Amino acid sequence: DIQNYMSLIRAAGRDRDVDRAFDVLHRLKKSGVHIDVAAYNCVLDVCVSAGDMDRARRLVEDMRSSGPIDIITLNTLLKGYCAKADLAGARRLLADMERQGFRPNDVSYNCLVNASISAGGGNFRDAWETIDSMERSGVAVDHYTISIMMKALKKSNNSRDVSRALSLLDRSGIDVYSDEILLNSVLETCIHYRETRRLESILSSYHNSSIRPSVHTYGSLIKASSTLKRLPQCWEYWHEMVESRAMQPNEIVLGCMLDALVTNRNIEQAV
Repeated sequence: DIQNYMSLIRAAGRDRDVDRAFDVLHRLKKSGVHIDVAAYNCVLDVCVSAGDMDRARRLVEDMRSSGPIDIITLNTLLKGYCAKADLAGARRLLADMERQGFRPNDVSYNCLVNASISAGGGNFRDAWETIDSMERSGVAVDHYTISIMMKALKKSNNSRDVSRALSLLDRSGIDVYSDEILLNSVLETCIHYRETRRLESILSSYHNSSIRPSVHTYGSLIKASSTLKRLPQCWEYWHEMVESRAMQPNEIVLGCMLDALVTNRNIEQAV
């Protein structure tokens, strides 16, 4: 059964054992069982996870000669280039995808955006160029794209990057409460760059959202309220977390609450 072989390949992937993955693939070929693209992609993922791009490229060429590949094949290979910080190779592959009739999707572009940020050392030019290409191609920016850029702003001292990232969020129409990682990233960015009006807007929508915050997110909400000098709102989040939901605050959230009390000159409650 092919699923047994797939399990063995995934086990090799967990150990990053490329040789073992290819050995399983060889046995699968000899068994006479039809090998679909998913099995090849599984072996390809092992190569990429182990950083063996030479064998990854050779495998894709073998796949082309023996049958069709799919967008997952190419995105997995793209992930390998990005993990190696080979942006030139990743862009060549992206161009090849389009020439071969494979339309890059959100996974393709987000992978390249993230790699551009990681390799940019604070220079966002390549990331913005990728996002421009993404939008021109009709691929919607999603919460992953926004989260990547928001997290990256911690490395930027360029106010234009901040403005552009926030405009991207507005243009996307994405509800920040739809994803906790996104919410935390946007709150941290707004706190860091003193975007008080946006903080006010986000916090005012809290009770209309369906979010059930994690402890970490409560910390971000408390910190944002403290930035706006809204101590009663800090207490509201605190009581909701501790009393209504019986959650245990960690050291980070406790620190956020203590900082809110001190910042808002409420030393007695802090002690």
